[in-house]
Amino acid sequence: MSNSMRSSSTIQSLCRANMAILHQKLMLLTELESTFNDAAKHAFRSRCPMVGASIGQHFRHSLDHMELPALVLASGQDCVDLHYDLRVRGGTTETDVVEARRRIENLTTIFREVQESSPSPSSSSSFSTSSSAKVVEEENEIGTVTAHFMLSADGVEVPLPSNIERELGFAAHHAIHHMALVRLIATGHIGLPAESLPEDFGRAPSTVNFDKTV
Repeated sequence: MSNSMRSSSTIQSLCRANMAILHQKLMLLTELESTFNDAAKHAFRSRCPMVGASIGQHFRHSLDHMELPALVLASGQDCVDLHYDLRVRGGTTETDVVEARRRIENLTTIFREVQESSPSPSSSSSFSTSSSAKVVEEENEIGTVTAHFMLSADGVEVPLPSNIERELGFAAHHAIHHMALVRLIATGHIGLPAESLPEDFGRAPSTVNFDKTV
C-alpha cells in the first residue's frame, strides 16, 4: 500500500508532531550528558519516588507506543493488530543513554523517511471533485488497524477498531503526557535547572495554543 493513498497533509503533520517529541527527548539526553557528565547514566535511570519511575522508564514506555504505528506506517501494512500492553519492560533503553539515543534516532529516521515519501498536498490539487472524493473513500478503507488495550487488571485485551493515522495521533499525545512527568523528574528529582529545558517541553499543543490567547 502506498502512502500516497493516505491524506498526505495528515501524514506529514503526524510525522512532524512525533518527530518534535523525539527531538525533545534527544535534547534532554544531551542536557543530561553536558550537566552530569559520567553520572548522566545514573541520572537517566534514577527512580523518582514521587513519580515512581525514572526518565529512562518513561522514555522506553512512550517509545514502545510510538514505534508500533510508525513501523506499520513505514511498512505499508493493512489490517494490523497493535497490542500496546504486550510489551517488553526493562531493557537497555531504560538504563543506557547511548542505547536510548540510538533508538530515538532510528525512530526519527523512520518518521522522516515516511514524511519525505508522502506526496505534497499540491500534487493532488489538479484532481477533479469526483476524483478527490474517490481518493477520500479509498483512504477510509486502508490503513485499518485494531488497537488492543487492557482496560482492567484481569489481563484481558479489548480490541478497538481504528486506523493508522488515529494511532499515530494517540502516540504523540500519549508521549507528551509522559514528557510532562519526565520534566518533573528532571527538575525535581535529578536537579536539572528548569531553564535548561524548552518552555514547551512536556506541554500539550492545545495548552501552548491556549496560553497564547491569555
